[in-house]
Order: sequence, then structure tokens, then C-alpha cells
Amino acid sequence: MYSIRLCHLSLEGVVGRYTKLIYRSASMSKIGIALLLIAVLNGCGSAPGLPPGRVAFPGEQPISEPVTRPSTDNSGQEQEVFDLSVPPLFAAVEEALARHDWLAAKTALDVLQTSMKPSVVPIKVGAPMNPEATRQESTRSSPPDSPLSSKAAPVSEDRTEEETPTSTSGGPATDKTGIDAWFAFYNGLIEWERGRIDEYQRVATQLRSSSPPGAVRYRIAQKELEVASLANDSGRALAAIVDLQQYTLSEDGPSELTELLWGHLQQLSSKDLAKLRQTLPLGYQPWINLAALSRMEQPEEVLASIEAWTLQHGEHSALPIAESLRSATQADSSIERVAILAPISGPLERAGAAVSDGVFFEFYRDLKINQQQRQNRSAVAPSPRNLTFLLVDTGKADPVNVAYGEAKDWGADLIIGPLEKRRVEQLFEFQEKTPLITLNRREQPSGELESGVLQLSLAPEDEASQLAEAAFADGLRRVVLLRPEGEWGDRMEGALLSRWNTLGGRVASAGVYGAMSTYSDVLRAALDLDASGERNRSMRRLFSSRVEVEDRRRKDLDGIFMLCRNAEEARALKPLIDYHYAGDLPVYAVSTADTRSSDPNANRDLNGVRLLTMPWRVARDDFEPPGGDLSGALSPLFALGADAYHLSQHYHRSQASLMPYYSGRSAELNTQRDGVLKRRLILAEFDRGVLRRR
Repeated sequence: MYSIRLCHLSLEGVVGRYTKLIYRSASMSKIGIALLLIAVLNGCGSAPGLPPGRVAFPGEQPISEPVTRPSTDNSGQEQEVFDLSVPPLFAAVEEALARHDWLAAKTALDVLQTSMKPSVVPIKVGAPMNPEATRQESTRSSPPDSPLSSKAAPVSEDRTEEETPTSTSGGPATDKTGIDAWFAFYNGLIEWERGRIDEYQRVATQLRSSSPPGAVRYRIAQKELEVASLANDSGRALAAIVDLQQYTLSEDGPSELTELLWGHLQQLSSKDLAKLRQTLPLGYQPWINLAALSRMEQPEEVLASIEAWTLQHGEHSALPIAESLRSATQADSSIERVAILAPISGPLERAGAAVSDGVFFEFYRDLKINQQQRQNRSAVAPSPRNLTFLLVDTGKADPVNVAYGEAKDWGADLIIGPLEKRRVEQLFEFQEKTPLITLNRREQPSGELESGVLQLSLAPEDEASQLAEAAFADGLRRVVLLRPEGEWGDRMEGALLSRWNTLGGRVASAGVYGAMSTYSDVLRAALDLDASGERNRSMRRLFSSRVEVEDRRRKDLDGIFMLCRNAEEARALKPLIDYHYAGDLPVYAVSTADTRSSDPNANRDLNGVRLLTMPWRVARDDFEPPGGDLSGALSPLFALGADAYHLSQHYHRSQASLMPYYSGRSAELNTQRDGVLKRRLILAEFDRGVLRRR
């Protein structure tokens, strides 16, 4: 790795002073700058531990050969131990990227590249000291896109063999290759921050195939894990985790990666897990097997599979998870009496009926599947669960402790509900040890684990946060935000912007609409069409003859966030977006914009809209209430009830350390450490009136 050691000067002093000098002294020639740098280099000694003539920044460690040691990770692979620190000379670039300021990062990288050129031209030992030949050799030995492949300064003819750049691994090109890799890596990060996703992927792919230094490979894998998580691509995330587990950082590193490994494995379907067996190293097979058995519904199936897994992998590092899974499954098998607290009378009667119908629909569906398996004499057919349900009307019971007391007196092993937010808040004041799955979420979560409580809800804030991640992963950086006026719009905007700003996105303009008659005016202002119209009117006044001009929207936009309360708003806004010259911009919306209709004509106005939706909307299976219609506004509550039923059968397994992810009907549910079930929906797109998974 090529760098500079400055005697008795800090890195900040070197980069800061000389960068300022370069910028402030506009009249200083390039030759003068080069001579200044050479004079500084000649006045400094070599860094300890480096070959004679090899210089380094203060604090930089010499490059050493990677070493291996017996594996402590989960794969059975040996781990490589590298110095994974970032070279100090890239500190300014790192700082700018941390602020998501790609322009400042690019400027710092260009300045650094220019300042390093005189010191990084490799010389062939014994070759004639011809400056032109040296320049040609440097260009020939550098990759075409390398920052070191052009405008290289001539090397002084006094340079001796001892001053030839070398590395401790024995090759004169190793250091140069390493510094080239860091430059390429940071250029890739800058492309990512700019939203040029394809260019970032190209750089990352080239770097991985070029055997860069271990620290660069580690940083690439880190970024890949981040990108895959934003895109909700667990397969890609697992590939990055496998790469990361080749290195050892600290005692906390492997445990954190283990948690990520377990979480992403659980997000995959059984079909995807089967495919994964062909791609991951052999050492990961026990993890895949454990994730597959954790998805089983019936406790007796899980217990039998865990027994077989333990016999085969008794010394595996996942054994504690398997043992905890066994204990939790045994506890789940003891749940026989389930009470449902729902409003089946009063103003929320229809909502309560939708939730309870979802519970019973899934229960009878399970019974039907079990009977079919037994009729077919399936060897894996489990014994039917001996479940009994009690439906308690919270529409009449006030306060909620009356309904809760009725469920306790009945001897409930688990309680589902209540649905109303205020009753959930009341319930936390006296809730005892009975397992509880609420159908709404506390307004202000405590952040700590609530003993015996899972909080299931249809919180729209989860969708707003995920929408920001999905759009950022697709390359959006500057957007227009459209949302309705009122408390719901305020909450959704706050949740989206909280995540969007953290990622590094920017809102170029925002529009808050009220009645439908305001939609067009709000859009014109958000797209800057009013200013364009004024410019056009000015042009007409300059000419006596008729001039044909056309309004133009602002061109610095990547997309639009359309936060609509319902499908009617979405179907009115999307055609107006197209009409106002923004039809080429991708539009992102939350699930409330979905018509939930399978009729292409009903969805025609939403073509091109990318929205988050519940898994059942794209699953194309038999999820439908008897004689009901899922296109209604109550269908999300029906799906919520279905998930509540399945969670009641996985209650003890649905703790953060055992099974944090459950793929439900309403969403993929992730158990947080405070018992809150965070929702993650499917990103889909309307194509010719049909909603298709992206």
C-alpha cells in the first residue's frame, strides 16, 4: 500500500495543510506542488517494520500476510485474520460518505489521487531511467479504470533499488494493487450514494474478482449485506454473511453475524432453503436444516425433527438455539384454550368480526389439511390439535379488565386481543403472566420486553419506513413527497422522512393535498410547473407572433412518494402525475393505495405504481373467507386474525432469540426485543392492471 510518512506531523496536518495550500495557491504550478511533496518525502524516514525507502502515514501498520486459525464461526471454514482498518489517508472520504455527501467524498478522493501520483509510479529494478518509458510502463501495469493509470508524474532518476516500492508479501505491485483497490472501492461507494446502482454493482463485482486486500474484501461484504437488507434480499444477504465470516474482528463479531445468519435464513421459504443447500458451503447445512424445521407448524413435527438434528449435529454451535427451540415448542404444545377479545357489537362490530373470522378460517383450514393427510395415510400427518376457543365481546365489556377476567376465569392458556388501541393501553396496566397477543400496538413502546406479550398490529408507520428503504435500494435519492393533510398524513410523513434522511435521501419538494379539487394545483407546485409556466408566458411576451411553448417539470427528481389513505386518492393522483409531465418517474405507495381487486379494469389507473402489499395479494392461493370478498376494506383485519391464530401456535417460539421471523398473511413479522411484531410487506407493481411481485 503506497502512502506517505511525514515526520512529527499528524495526518490532519498533512492532508489539511497541503490540500488548503493546493486550493489557495492557484498560481502554484503542478511542478511546484510535486517538488514540495518530494521535499517532504526526502526529509522523512521509513516507518518501522517497513522496507528501506517504504514510507507510511503515522499509525499505519505494515501489510502482513493473512494468517489462518481454527474456525470459530458457524461454517466450518478457517477464518482469515487481517488488519481490517481503513488506511488513514482516506479519512476525509470516509467522513464525507458518513454524511452521505457524495460530492465532498468525490472531491476529497480526487485531491488525494492527485497528491499521491508522484509517489506511486512503480519502477522496474534495473530498468533505464527514462521518464517517458516509466510513464508508459505505469500506464500499462495499471487497470484501465485505475486512478493511477493516467497523468503519472516522472520519477526522479536518483531513485535506487532500495527505494523501489515493495510490500512485505514480496511483490513490487502488491502495494499499488492494494491502493488501487481502495480507490476503486470508494469510487463504488460514491456511485451508490449517487443512486447509480448498476455502476456500484459493476465496481463491486470487478473488485471481488480481482483478489483485493482482505480489508477491502471485508468492506465490500459489509456493503453487500447493507444493500441486500435494504432490498429485502435474504439470499444475497446470506452470501455476504458467508464472506464476512471468513474474517475475525472481535469476540462480538461472530455472535452478531450468527444472529444475522439465523434471521435471514428464517426469512426464506422452504423452497428457497432447498435451493440454498446447493450454493452455501457444506458447513452451513446444519443451519439450513434447523431453519427449515423451525418453520413447521405442528409441535410434534418440530420436536421429532429437533431430536434427529441433535443426534446428527450434537456438537454444532447452533445447539443452544436447537435446545431453546425444543423447550419453546414443548411449551407451545401445551396451549389448548385460546380466548379472543374482540368487539363483536357496537361501532367496531364489523372489524371485530373480520378478525375473529380470520382466526377461525385458519383453524378450520388446518383441520381440513390434517384430515386430508390422514385420509391419504400420510406418514407425516400430525395428530389434530385439541384447541378450544372462547370469543369475548369487548364492545360491551368496559373497562377491558372485565373481558380479560372472563378469559382468565375460563382458564385461557393464551389470549388474542383486544383490537382497540385504548383497550390495549389499559390492558398493560394489569396484565398478568397469561400469554397475550394484542391486535394493536402501544402508542409509546417501552423499549423493554413486556413479559408474556406479543404486540401484533397493522401499524402504517412500519410501511412508511420500509417504503423509504425499498426506494433507496432502487436508486432514488431526490424525491417529491405527496401526502394528505391531517394527523394520518403527519404520522406517515414523519415515519418515512425519519428513515429516508437517515439513509441519505433528500426530499426536493413536498405537496400536502386536501379535497380532490386541490390535487392538480398541489402537483403543479411540487413539480415546479408554476415557475415553468411563468417562463413560458415571458417568452410569449417577447414575440409578436404566436409561439408554441410547453411546460416542463423540474429535472432533478428520481421519483415520487405517494402516501395515500385509500385507493380512490391513488387512482385520482396517478393519472394527474402522468398528465403533469412526470409519468417517467417511478411512484411508490403504501398498501392503503391498493384496490385489493383482481379486476384489471379497476386497477388500470394505477399502472406503474410500486406499492407495498400483503403477501396474500401476490400469493395466488386459496386465502379467502367463506362466501366473503377480500377486496373490501376489512380484508387486512381478516389477514391479521389469520396471523394471530398461527402466532398462538408459535407463541413461545416467536421470541427474538428463537424465531424472530414469521411469514404471515398480513406481512412478514419480525419479533423485536420489546415484543413488538414489526411488519415487512411485499414490494409489488401494477402491470396492465395486475399486481405482480417485483
